Amino acid sequence: MHIFIRNKAYSIIFRYLVVASLVLVSAIDTALAQTGEFAALFATPEPLILELKADFGALKAPKEGQGRIYLPGEIIVDGKSPVAVRIAVRGKFRAKKIRCRVPMLWLRFETDDTSGSVFAGQGDIPLTTQCTGNKKNKDNVLQEYLAYRMFQELSPHGLGARLILVTYTDTRKSKKLFDGPAFFVEHFDHFALRIGAQIADIERFDPRTAPPIDMATHDLFQFLIANTDWSAVYQHNVLLVELGNGDIAPVPFDFDWAGLVNASYAYPSDVLKVRSVRTRVYRGLCYDNVTYDAVKVKFANSRSSINALIDGLPGMSNRERFSTITYIDDFYDILGDQESFAVKIRKKCRTLDKF
Repeated sequence: MHIFIRNKAYSIIFRYLVVASLVLVSAIDTALAQTGEFAALFATPEPLILELKADFGALKAPKEGQGRIYLPGEIIVDGKSPVAVRIAVRGKFRAKKIRCRVPMLWLRFETDDTSGSVFAGQGDIPLTTQCTGNKKNKDNVLQEYLAYRMFQELSPHGLGARLILVTYTDTRKSKKLFDGPAFFVEHFDHFALRIGAQIADIERFDPRTAPPIDMATHDLFQFLIANTDWSAVYQHNVLLVELGNGDIAPVPFDFDWAGLVNASYAYPSDVLKVRSVRTRVYRGLCYDNVTYDAVKVKFANSRSSINALIDGLPGMSNRERFSTITYIDDFYDILGDQESFAVKIRKKCRTLDKF
């Protein structure tokens, strides 16, 4: 049995967050959650323009076994009064290996500080940053944000994501570091309440117990974005939620190693026998013809909306936009050709004993 997990410590951190969410509840707008609607921060796809001020030089990734180390900061949205926030490093790989000027962050808001602001109802929330100010990092952020939005088009069980255009200001030197895109992702607890679900506590998940349509949609989505850095069985970059009817639904997250993003630090596992993360490798389950056909229809029906997301994504160059659409078209070519689908999907699919 082989399990491909890029970074064991990184996986354990996210697994801890999933389990901890069963007992730790952030400041949540309960009334809003009961309606099934997004919180104010995620209620619109329009980019949020803000300035994030903090002593970024003092930010340090926590050592093994050490909790998050929060530092004070503030956020200014559209020139309005500052909102107090505390920030901590998220994701030790990018913080330590890549040495980002602004690493991925946790932002922590207090209820009294957010009243009347777009951050009302938020407690702890993850922020995916640009790392540095160069164009490649900018494109990486936009593509990873796009992946979240694409899954929302394919499934009702997608995490909310909000694009922001942020200026990072170092308070120690009173100096602007750089500006560019970033995005917030809905907290797991908020997401579960919004869809009327509970975060599942399963040590080793059998994906055959989930509705085949939901599982196949997830697996083909991972193939669409050329992501191999996931495991539903061991919940590596896959959140499992138990819906109101008892069904388990897979919810993917953390796509920075996907071929769609094509981050400079991403590389495929040796066991996959491919040279680039851009090469699609299907790592999902085998399904029957009825399931495959139903999911093909779902993807076909979502094609125009996915293309519209790409066309409307602010900040993406025309060259990158064309490259992205071409990459997505290649997936749909495979989906629509019986021979290609047989070679790329049916012959590569996995039975549970291969996980």
